[in-house]
Amino acid sequence: MGMMTIPWTDKAAASEQVLVVAADADAVAPLRDEMIRRGAGLAVATDVAEAALAARTRRFDIVIVAARDDAAATALLLRIVRAEALGAPRILFIVPTADAARHGASLLLADETMASTLSAKRIADAAGVGVALALQSGSAFGYGSGRASA
Repeated sequence: MGMMTIPWTDKAAASEQVLVVAADADAVAPLRDEMIRRGAGLAVATDVAEAALAARTRRFDIVIVAARDDAAATALLLRIVRAEALGAPRILFIVPTADAARHGASLLLADETMASTLSAKRIADAAGVGVALALQSGSAFGYGSGRASA
């Protein structure tokens, strides 16, 4: 499966550009849907090559990486995305709490780590997705405020 670029109405109008990297694109469907709902420009990559290509060819504000079964592969993925990225995106690492100890290197490589048990809404809140759009429209935070924590 190639990188899936999720369409949005106007790329220039998207509040943030977000790359979600997960081995199973269906597993992050709720997060994908929440990001789109908030007006983010979004791409989903399912492997290291897709993530590297996306990071190399498009500027992302936020990269969200879901833990893989292989902790070493997850750490390598984070290193590659950071090295290939245009600019300096904020990298969020999503990991099951029970697996956090196995992913020690990834915890250090990411800018922020969140538990995979958090809802898509809480992860998007923590990423700050949609905040600029809410501020531009003058509306209150209809979808939460503050940062989520594990």
